[in-house]
Amino acid sequence: MESEWQSMLQQVRELEYSWQEQDQALIEAAYAEPALRALYPFTSHWALRPGRLRQAT
Repeated sequence: MESEWQSMLQQVRELEYSWQEQDQALIEAAYAEPALRALYPFTSHWALRPGRLRQAT
């Protein structure tokens, strides 16, 4: 999951859009929290939604 967080951090730092600063601050704050960093990060409709990966049965 570390690589997913790093990819998300890199993307938010490189993209240019009007709310980039707030988006970057949110993702960096979530990454700084170990409990959130342990979850899989993804975005949906411009919202950060950390979640657990589902195990294959």
